[in-house]
Parts: sequence; structure tokens; C-alpha cells
Amino acid sequence: MLKLVDSDEFAIHSFLDSIKSRGNHTIPILDKFVLGEKAIIAIPHELVLRHMGDSVFETEGNNLAYQFLEGVQFMHRHNVAHLDLKPDNIVVAQSTSTPQLLIIDLGVSVQVSEQESWIKGYRGTDGWAGAEVVDDPNKKYQPIRADLWSVGKVLPTQRGRLSIAKIGERASKPRSPATTTTEQDSYPR
Repeated sequence: MLKLVDSDEFAIHSFLDSIKSRGNHTIPILDKFVLGEKAIIAIPHELVLRHMGDSVFETEGNNLAYQFLEGVQFMHRHNVAHLDLKPDNIVVAQSTSTPQLLIIDLGVSVQVSEQESWIKGYRGTDGWAGAEVVDDPNKKYQPIRADLWSVGKVLPTQRGRLSIAKIGERASKPRSPATTTTEQDSYPR
């Protein structure tokens, strides 16, 4: 699928795409064509989460919820706030043996100097943007924290599809050194 993006989105998406990590759940850039202040990116065409049949969620709901949280955490660790997290911006790749959740549309994302940075201006979609963004668009807010509000809204709206029942259990299980990963670990995307 081809998407025309502005230079800010292209820079943030390219930055995240360059980091090979198991926690990176942003949709990969397959190819790019820079056109001055704009770029055309080629990304895989995947099925939007809300269009998925229920059968995949019966077996993979916990795993998909974990991948969503892991993907948002990955962006935040790299000082990127998505600012438009919603079911329409989550896709599921089914080309592998287990479905892989991918976060798309970084059009209103921001990269900040540190996680506690403040910005101004409304970004996001009505009904999905954090309360601090909607209340007064001229007031400063922390974009990373605004993302967390959206995460808290996405997960319950997908209840029965994305299950968070076993996420704490999965996260608390110790990993053996052979399965521990770091940000520098490469994997094919």
C-alpha cells in the first residue's frame, strides 16, 4: 500500500523503522520515495483490527493485547508519542504463523526530547484523544501521558477481542538469558 506523508511523519516513521527490536510494532516501511517536503512510503497492506473476525481473538487475544502495549512502550522509550491511538490505527498481519499487531498512521505523532516534555496543540481524533488534549488545545500537555489515556480507552473497547487478563502474568514470568532481548537485537521485520 502506498501512503503520501509529510516530512515530520516520514522522519518519525523512518526513525522507528530503523530500530530493529522485538518490541517494535510500528508498521515497517518497505520502500520510500522522497519528493521534497513529502514522501511516498510503501507499507504492507494488513487487516484493520476492527475488521478482524472473532476467531483470531479467541486464540490470540492476550498476545495481541500484549503486542499493543509492547509497541506503545517501544515508541515511548524512544520519546515518540503517537497521539492518535485508536482501533483504526491498529492492524494485524496474518502472514506469519501467529498474528502480529502493528501500529500505523504516525501522521500526528511527535518526537520529544524527553518523556516528560510538554507540547501545545490539539492532535488526535475526537473521542480518542486524551482529556488533557481536548480540554484546552492552547494549554501545554505531556504527549506521552496523553497516549496512555488513549491506550486505556483502546483496550476496554476491544474487550472480548484484546484480552488483558494474562498480560501481568506474562510480564512477570522471568526470562532465561537465552530469551532476553535488548533494543539492539535484530529480527526480520
